[in-house]
Amino acid sequence: MKRIARKSLLMAVALSLLLSGTDGWAAVAGRALLTDAPSRVKPGNLILCTISGDERKFETLVEGKVVDARFSPDGKQVVYGADGTIKIMDLKTRASRDLGPYAAEFTYFNWGLDNKIYWSDGPELREIFSIDIGTKEKKSVHKGNAGRSTVSLDGKKAAWVMPPVCAVIGGKTYGFMGGCGGAVSPSGKYLTSNLTTTHNLMGILTFDDNGPSSKPIATVVAVRGSINGFFFGRTDDWACYTVEEPKEISPTAYIAYWRTDDHIEIAKKHCIKDFFDETDVLPANAELEKIVVCAEGPTNRPLAHEVTNVGVTRPLKVVGYYASKDGHFTPQLREGVTWKVDTAKLAMTSSTYKGVAESGPVTVTAEYRGKSHSFDVSVLPALTGDGFKAEYFSDETFTKSALTRVDPYVDFRWDGGASPDRSINNGRAPWSARWTGRLDVQTDGEYVFHFLQAEGNDRWVKGEGTEKKSGWGVWIDDKLEITITGSWNYPWAKPKASKPITLKKGMHAIKVTTVGSSSQPVVAQLYWSGPGIKQSLLGGGYVRSDAGPADKSQGDSAGDKAAKDQTKK
Repeated sequence: MKRIARKSLLMAVALSLLLSGTDGWAAVAGRALLTDAPSRVKPGNLILCTISGDERKFETLVEGKVVDARFSPDGKQVVYGADGTIKIMDLKTRASRDLGPYAAEFTYFNWGLDNKIYWSDGPELREIFSIDIGTKEKKSVHKGNAGRSTVSLDGKKAAWVMPPVCAVIGGKTYGFMGGCGGAVSPSGKYLTSNLTTTHNLMGILTFDDNGPSSKPIATVVAVRGSINGFFFGRTDDWACYTVEEPKEISPTAYIAYWRTDDHIEIAKKHCIKDFFDETDVLPANAELEKIVVCAEGPTNRPLAHEVTNVGVTRPLKVVGYYASKDGHFTPQLREGVTWKVDTAKLAMTSSTYKGVAESGPVTVTAEYRGKSHSFDVSVLPALTGDGFKAEYFSDETFTKSALTRVDPYVDFRWDGGASPDRSINNGRAPWSARWTGRLDVQTDGEYVFHFLQAEGNDRWVKGEGTEKKSGWGVWIDDKLEITITGSWNYPWAKPKASKPITLKKGMHAIKVTTVGSSSQPVVAQLYWSGPGIKQSLLGGGYVRSDAGPADKSQGDSAGDKAAKDQTKK
């Protein structure tokens, strides 16, 4: 099977490296539950897929009409539904036993830490039930929301597919952003949601004691076709989905490491039901051959010459490369790693490095059980910007000023027909917005700017007379670098990129505009990439508003948002 990488890494060589890690070693290991059904909502045979890098081993577990399946928290058993009966299979013996009946034609089964199975059932699936695996006692635990549901491992939180709704079991219910695709993570800390009508962009939101976050903390971009059946695997880090459009590749099972938006194709002509990550599993007889300090994510990309700023923390991971008679293993080393580094310039942990003082390349060496690996980090000056001067208008022509503030980032999603603030047309369209500032370029070189839109602003709007104007634009040093060029940026999942722009170290003028004048959602997200900067949201410390004492209520400070300049690959 082939590894599919996100965004810019589509070359065959890159695919091989990303799939197998360095030197052909497996970067991802685990097991997936699949069905061979024609779509994710149809029953089929239940299949266990064992994954080791680019290798796949398939074994049919159940022949019959299996509608859904999940691993137990320890990965040793499977719960599945077939022919109206909930069943438990021991993966060591392959023996199954009946647990109890269910009535739904199609539902999700969830295995909790309390040794209970949770699922939605009844008319319109409006009731969540639990059944004790030991006693077979069945209880109703939540009523009201309709449709398929996922439940956290502790049995305390749930989320429903459509519309995206989440709840504390037996308590308060919340709606959250998106049109469908709602699911809760095993820990209950995260939610998923489909953000576009084309099913090409999924959002990850947080879920805490105050309810769901108002906007995503990360997005997952479809690498091909459209994403369906999006939900978490047995850890918070991995999501599962099935591609069902276009028909010629349907269905295809994928997993995605959402923190870095890396995707792995599991199997064609299969639908995925669950994924159990075993990348960090290490046999007792395995011998350590080397260690490598890598970028965050499942690809095990070695760090070489990295860049950070004073006060900014970047992620890393130390990977051990082990060999045994059973194969190769690449677990992350979270304890026992020591560092050789000038601590006056860099601060190190097992998972991060942080700039302390401005410096040219600083050599960092990780050591673990007699093995070592080195890389360099340049530390640039501290980021001191506060973000963009944001001007909002109650018309689509930038004339009727309604609100001025400082926005640390251009990072927004607004519902169709809504304005960014109640002070703008009582919260309704039409409206327009302009973000301006001075961009602090710290290194000479070529930079690329990227802007993401949606149906509501990736359109032509009326200008003077019969003139048509673009609904958005990005200017660098007063030159229009990105805008509509003859056609829309359909399917509004990947940002539209400028050509490489050569910029000298110093301050450069930047401007972004957008219009909201339709009933469709509006997205305004500005990214950039360049020397030492992988594609990430632009703003925060890199941009100075010079706006004076404006309302800064939109977002966080540059220090609080330093993580937004982390790798997005």
